[in-house]
Amino acid sequence: MKKFLCTLLTGILAAAVSIAAEPEGEFINFKLENSDIYPGTVRTVQVYVPKAYSPVTPACLTVMMDGLQNSGLRIMDELAEQGKMPICISVGLISGRITDSNGNVVRYNRSNEFDRMDDRMARFIMEEVVPEVCKRTTSKGDRIVISARAEDHAIMGGSSGGITSFNAAFQRPDLFSRVYCWVGTFVPFRGGDQYPGLIRKTEPRPIRVYLQDNDEDSWNLTFGSWYEYNRIMESALKFAGYEAAFHWDKGGHDGRNAMNIFPEAMQFIWDGWPNAPGKGTSANGTLNAVLDSGSDWTEVHTELPQNAYLAPYSQQEVLICGLRDASAIDREGKLKTGFRTPTFDPYEAVYPGGAYVATADPLSNWVSTAILKEDGSREHEQEFYWLHCNGGQIAFDTAGYLYVATRMGVQLCDHNGRVRAILPLPTGEVTSLAFAGNDLFVISGGRLFVRRLLRQGVSDAFSTPAPKSEGQG
Repeated sequence: MKKFLCTLLTGILAAAVSIAAEPEGEFINFKLENSDIYPGTVRTVQVYVPKAYSPVTPACLTVMMDGLQNSGLRIMDELAEQGKMPICISVGLISGRITDSNGNVVRYNRSNEFDRMDDRMARFIMEEVVPEVCKRTTSKGDRIVISARAEDHAIMGGSSGGITSFNAAFQRPDLFSRVYCWVGTFVPFRGGDQYPGLIRKTEPRPIRVYLQDNDEDSWNLTFGSWYEYNRIMESALKFAGYEAAFHWDKGGHDGRNAMNIFPEAMQFIWDGWPNAPGKGTSANGTLNAVLDSGSDWTEVHTELPQNAYLAPYSQQEVLICGLRDASAIDREGKLKTGFRTPTFDPYEAVYPGGAYVATADPLSNWVSTAILKEDGSREHEQEFYWLHCNGGQIAFDTAGYLYVATRMGVQLCDHNGRVRAILPLPTGEVTSLAFAGNDLFVISGGRLFVRRLLRQGVSDAFSTPAPKSEGQG
């Protein structure tokens, strides 16, 4: 009898704790299909609206990969009530599946969506998921209104949901700026193991990051150690000067420890709100030698034609080509029309001094070089510059560094063909670039941006002195 009473009391207490653990807000679930970004996929979207929410003020957004977690929702509500973080509409996102006419799953899309290293998930959330969320109303008839500011958006998850959370903010800091990642898969699934190197090379993004992992996280012969890769991520983020915190625990590949420190993680990633996170200062010597600390990307023109590209013109202006006529534009956005489109190959650039010509292959991540002979012919062509992804338009600066337009931003290669720095754009892919003196112009997302650098572009390679060699490296 005593044992029965103890068991009953334990069950009552457990039930009471479970009831108390339920968040006090409202849940709304719906099915999302007909995606343009992930065609054919069907998934469930979960929405949590806190009790304290009012549509008078746009709410902040928290995205939980792999679905909502009640314990996390309750903690966020408590922290918001204490003024330690803002009120957040939470969206739980389940990965997509593709089914046949009988409802049988023919493809699970989780790794394809969560582990890949591009901006698709960030765009999917903000372009397809959030607009659908904002069509919903609460049982009281309140509209769901979510802030459009990146500094009001957090994303979190574990395992593959962890790396996709970091990826969303790293690739698109204009969409997400706060990340909580636990037991993240920064391993060779779909290139996640490249992140430490990319973080060291890329100009720091304005995001705050909290990483958690356990010392006995997954390990296998094919992909290596999850924990080891997370510790390398710590080293890279510190090198690049990120606003980041780290928590290493005893345990395996699960989220128990991550939930134990959930209040600490939330307070860290939301620290400083409503201000945006800082960018930090990297220890990357090439970035520091190239970037003018007082200059950032400035948008100077919008709604460019889809086939627009840039061509060098003068020390103050570049040409916007791709129409019947070209237009000259300067860093202030002053536009002059009626120019003849030059005969120009955007995939070629001559090294300062004229020793060789570089040619990009947009179908590969190689840029080839060929020695230029006095009669103008070429010899000894070979693949030389290696990029982190397929390359596009190229240009040299007077120091002999190659600038390449890519989907990751502008990749900078040294004399020996290695990427030493990456200048990302908040809008993602760079499709064209050209120098006008110290001003680097780029096209990204159909918009024209400019940035003042400490380096100057080559206007006439054959009259520009050859830079001092850096040796064999």
